[in-house]
Amino acid sequence: MHTCRVKILPVTLPPLSSRTALGLSRQFGIAGHPLAFLLSIAREHPEAQLILMGPLHGAFGDPKPLDPTVEQELRSLPNVHFTGALPYDEVPIWLEAMDVLLIAYDLEAQGTRATSSHKLLEYLASGKVVISSYLEDHVQLSDLLVMTKQGQRITERVDEALDDLPQLNAEKLRLARKAYAASRSYSGYLHKIGDLLQAVDQPTV
Repeated sequence: MHTCRVKILPVTLPPLSSRTALGLSRQFGIAGHPLAFLLSIAREHPEAQLILMGPLHGAFGDPKPLDPTVEQELRSLPNVHFTGALPYDEVPIWLEAMDVLLIAYDLEAQGTRATSSHKLLEYLASGKVVISSYLEDHVQLSDLLVMTKQGQRITERVDEALDDLPQLNAEKLRLARKAYAASRSYSGYLHKIGDLLQAVDQPTV
């Protein structure tokens, strides 16, 4: 059973007193990123809060806005909140305030290799469970995130994960996700390069 609590977030939002907060961080105007599934999640889980982080239009020079019909429907739901664009240094704070983080792609249009490794590492660095579309490049990370099976709807995995949230966000798993992300950060790679250079410089007998 979930425990109700009030979440304190870094900027002003309607009070978030719910079982869980599901977060999605993205440029919402980009084609190939489905959003209709968010309506299903919000309607099927009115006890949860859906936090949508990021700008609604003009992503990477593409002026195409978020579908106005979908935006209107999302805004009509009391458990859906848009943050708009966030300062880059605030994004990790928001991600850590979530209980679940979502990654979804239009696999029919983009294929199962469509992915943003940077976004996934940002998510994993928060330590929180990530629910993702099926992505071939990240199958080996199945012990760190919850991925759909081929042909499975992401909403099904959300339903399953919410029933198992305490286990999925257990301290051991949170630390493992953070460690994986840290090992693949710029500083982590520089550290590895430094170790390799130091090993090369060692005199041999």
